[in-house]
Amino acid sequence: MFFRFLDLRAKEPDFNVVVEGVWNVEVQGSPMWRAYKKEESFWKQKSAVKWFVEGEVNSRFFHSIVKGRKKRLSLKKMRRDDGNWIEEEKEIAKEAVSFFQKQFTKDSYVNNFSALNCIRKLIDEANNVMLNAVPTMEELKGVIPKAITHTCLIYCLRLSAYSLSKLTSPNQIGFIKGRSITDNIMMTQDIVHNITKPSPRGNFVLKLHMTKAYDGVSWEYLFHVLREMGFSECWIESVWRLMSNVWYSININGVRYGFFKSSRGIKQGDPLSPSLFVIGAEILSRLIDSLLESNFISYSANKNGPHVTHLYYAADTILFSSCDYAYLRQMMTNPRVYEQVSGQLVNKEKSGFYVTLHDVAPTMNDIRIITGLSQC
Repeated sequence: MFFRFLDLRAKEPDFNVVVEGVWNVEVQGSPMWRAYKKEESFWKQKSAVKWFVEGEVNSRFFHSIVKGRKKRLSLKKMRRDDGNWIEEEKEIAKEAVSFFQKQFTKDSYVNNFSALNCIRKLIDEANNVMLNAVPTMEELKGVIPKAITHTCLIYCLRLSAYSLSKLTSPNQIGFIKGRSITDNIMMTQDIVHNITKPSPRGNFVLKLHMTKAYDGVSWEYLFHVLREMGFSECWIESVWRLMSNVWYSININGVRYGFFKSSRGIKQGDPLSPSLFVIGAEILSRLIDSLLESNFISYSANKNGPHVTHLYYAADTILFSSCDYAYLRQMMTNPRVYEQVSGQLVNKEKSGFYVTLHDVAPTMNDIRIITGLSQC
């Protein structure tokens, strides 16, 4: 379980010493005054007021701001899928619990993971020894101030020590140390800028956005990927325990409703989740890269430059291709295979394509049929 970190803890004098010494620190000054200052700091952060002058004391002001925000953000009615509105809090809670329970519950089972054959073993025995070693005191000191559960943070630090860049293709940018998402943004701008360059088949750019990217990841799929990459069963079992022991309640206007267990998805806010998400998304990158091995004609930008078939932006992927129907069908096969095995789904409302053949209506219609998406 994780909690929202309040800066009043960081402002406590000698915080690390207090933690290590199990609170064996002599209290200086009036304990009541110290408690009052802590409460003031708590409500000041809770109220999210940034312009208040440091040193001025007005706890009642902070309380009124918090109450005002709570009243303004309270949920008074909800619309069902059928279009009808409900206003009773119990009915709202029932509908909310049903929605999120469905979102975090696995709705299908996949037994065929042959698509993962494109992964090669990247973790050797020495790496597994490092990942499974008993945490050192220095590692514990490094994570104690950050969260209650230390195991996932230590795994996160050790994955970073190995470097995710060795596990993922250069096309992936998000959440990887040493890479910047702005690199892919600038590269995409350069590529799209040249979309009008003469090409016998025309150029094609497709943006794919994954629906609820974290929430839809299949656990079975992710652990198959980890095994293919060479992670040990001991490490995979530890990650499984962290991921699978997740229960949810829905907070409606300060009251909790429902209590259900998740059977898919990775936790928002967990320091280990971005690394696991990037590792899981590597399959789509490998599948698309494999197109170049079958005489695939990619986007025509610079014949002397590299063949760029796709770029990643965390939950978004940009695909590049020629407008040739055969190659488009070949490229669109990979996202559909990825959807089937990973549990993630393409959000068609937020996805679309861009081509240079604006004046050829039949061609545009054929492309819409092949991709199942609309033109941007």
